[in-house]
Amino acid sequence: MVKKKAFPLKAVLAATGIVAVILIVALAAIPQGNNAQINIKWNSLADAQKAPDSESPKAVEITVYQAADTYSQVYWNNGYHSTNQALNYNPSDGIALVKETRNVNIPAGLASLAIKGTSAFLDPTSVHLSDLSGKSLSILEQNYDYDLVDGYKLLDKYIDKQVTVKSGNDTTTGILLSASGPVIKTASGVTVLSGYDKVDFPSLPEGLITTPTISWLLDSQSAGSRDVEVSYLTSGLNWNANYVAIDNADDTKISLQGWVSLRNDAGTTFKDAKLKLVAGDVNVVRQTPYPTYEGMDSASGIKVAGVTEQSFFEYHLYTLERPTTIASGQVKQVEMTSASDVATKKEYVFDASSSSKVAVTLSFNNTEKAGLGIALPKGKVRVYKADSTGSLQFLGEDSIDHTPKDEAVTLSIGNAFDIVGEKTTTATEYSGSCANRYSYNITLRNHKSEAVTVKVIEHAYGEWDVTSETATHTKDSAYQLSWNVPVAADGSATVLYTIRSVTC
Repeated sequence: MVKKKAFPLKAVLAATGIVAVILIVALAAIPQGNNAQINIKWNSLADAQKAPDSESPKAVEITVYQAADTYSQVYWNNGYHSTNQALNYNPSDGIALVKETRNVNIPAGLASLAIKGTSAFLDPTSVHLSDLSGKSLSILEQNYDYDLVDGYKLLDKYIDKQVTVKSGNDTTTGILLSASGPVIKTASGVTVLSGYDKVDFPSLPEGLITTPTISWLLDSQSAGSRDVEVSYLTSGLNWNANYVAIDNADDTKISLQGWVSLRNDAGTTFKDAKLKLVAGDVNVVRQTPYPTYEGMDSASGIKVAGVTEQSFFEYHLYTLERPTTIASGQVKQVEMTSASDVATKKEYVFDASSSSKVAVTLSFNNTEKAGLGIALPKGKVRVYKADSTGSLQFLGEDSIDHTPKDEAVTLSIGNAFDIVGEKTTTATEYSGSCANRYSYNITLRNHKSEAVTVKVIEHAYGEWDVTSETATHTKDSAYQLSWNVPVAADGSATVLYTIRSVTC
């Protein structure tokens, strides 16, 4: 009878563990048909073959969205936006979707690929890589490196290493103990420098790069050259619309020209880019909430001045019909629209609740009949008019919101010099705690050589009615009424009225 040998429990568990590891490795090596899984070694980063870096794209498309926040737009337009800090993605500075087509040469198997020349303010979580060739390419890992070279970082990286510092005619070589000063340990002791002209470093430390770089760990089923598309969101690109309106001699028509002003503070130049602009209020998640507004809607496919305009979702998309280079630190202007002989109405408005002066407005309808009929992005309108010598003079400016076709535009130009308005309260009567009765006297004086008509505006609240008036009013809204008052040349006119209101 042969006696069986007993194995210690530890040996059994160890053997079981070895078998389990062998089974896992064997199963991982078995092809799974169309559902085959990628086999990754633990040292795959070290084993990956390095593909040549892509320094620049072969084609670029940029879609730029306007900054919706007025405060941040002023901050950005005044030039305080810094392009020296990478990874400072801030949607309040305007956002853009960048799509780059790049030609890359990727080896088969595990490969690392890096692309340079991207925006310095991209959102790394928005980066997307796709293979346009249709070949099998799997993305295992994605990195965004933004530790850019500068003098202070070089000094910090070289602490406890040898450097050479030149200051005037003196040269000091030794171990850098501190970047502040700097402090150098030499064979003769420790030297503290109060300044320097030049620092020589033996080489660029690992981890510092000269430009923001996106890199991937890839698994490719085949080797060779192919086109890939890299897309990402970036801040630092913003645009706004600016309009020039030229008023005619009798203030009945204007010529309107619209320009797009695009500013590039993204830290890179986009060469021969296909440019698209989105007008509308796009909701973006921010750290502090900002209001959003409804977009616009109109007919699509309108061509104006080399720019194609079309409806897109609840916004409007303007596409420049030719490629353009958007240089870093540049403001580029492109004509967006042009229309002549747009029918215009000039009005004098006296609203004593907002001003003691008589305002001047110009209004027009954004219709095809009026000579327009296109979606007008929000922006500033500057109005000019020729004087008696034919020289254009500046009349005033106003801003407009996004204005769809078939809607009215009213521009506040300034205040009338020769027309004066006065409002006087002639009587006040209180009927309990809720009912009130007010009587007013509006006096208008016209010192011009021609007659004018002044629109007098009054505001009323609660349940109200006009109990007496010397001219017939128009109810403009639930809380506004007005009178159109003719005033003779070098003459005056008066409107008397009483309003009774119940507020509870």
